[in-house]
Amino acid sequence: LGFNQREEVVMLLKATEQLDLLIVDGNLKQYPWLTTTAKEAGWEVAYAADGHQALQLVSARPARLWLANLVLPDMRGIDLLRLIKAKRPSIPFYLVSDTYSAADELAARAAGATGYLCKPVSLAWFELCRAALARQSPANAHLSSTGRVRI
Repeated sequence: LGFNQREEVVMLLKATEQLDLLIVDGNLKQYPWLTTTAKEAGWEVAYAADGHQALQLVSARPARLWLANLVLPDMRGIDLLRLIKAKRPSIPFYLVSDTYSAADELAARAAGATGYLCKPVSLAWFELCRAALARQSPANAHLSSTGRVRI
């Protein structure tokens, strides 16, 4: 992605109290244009290479929206989903798969995932994310002049 992940996380922690989007995946190189689009829209985006790093990050700074791979280096994405949903049931949480599996999609939805996304990353993912954030508070959701979703 062309950046030092730890420096990026430290910089983001100083920027705002809450993240708009947290991407959790052992292969973050597949997300550059999605994150570029989100950042151009004014979103605060952070990355975690595994589940434990994600949990540490959100303990200091909650995320309003999650994208997490089903297969992480240290835990299953479904287990991470369950941990987050136990504390914040209404949080939009998409599980991501490298290849499609009907069984994985059913398991993801049964565990409470907002949706099941299959790589490669596409522009439609950003639109899903934007809609998920807007649904968190439909009466107050709108775009600012910079494109930032405000809730």
